[in-house]
Amino acid sequence: MDIDPYEEKHYATYSMLSVAQELLQLESARSFNNRLSATEARDGHVSHNHVNLHYERIKLPTFSGNYEDWQHFSDMFLGSIGGDPHLTSCQKFHYLKSSLSGEAFSLIKHIAVTNDNYSEAWDRLVQRYIGSFLNLPTASVLNSVAIQKLADGA
Repeated sequence: MDIDPYEEKHYATYSMLSVAQELLQLESARSFNNRLSATEARDGHVSHNHVNLHYERIKLPTFSGNYEDWQHFSDMFLGSIGGDPHLTSCQKFHYLKSSLSGEAFSLIKHIAVTNDNYSEAWDRLVQRYIGSFLNLPTASVLNSVAIQKLADGA
């Protein structure tokens, strides 16, 4: 049995597939750069050096109502979902509801997921987890009773 003709066909096929793959990758890169250039031109940004970077998708943390976790959750949510102009309010509300559990979820679970209700739900969370700190009692005199009032309020 002669293997040389089969080897030759194998290498020829491999070579053709490699060239085809390179052409597809180049076309994909050109397409990406064209879309990027169009977006930059529309937004007023100009860049002469395009780099195609792929980042791992950021997983939103789940917020259960722990006050210490609010700032992190709020920043992550607003940075990735809440501030995305391509998402509708309804989509943002869906992501918000699916990122909550426990007491935080209980605050908004009865609110229907609609465009109009997203801001109401977000405002309820902000009021609970930020507003409650802004409304803490203050003490003008430092004594044990005043300190106890502050601790109770916190």
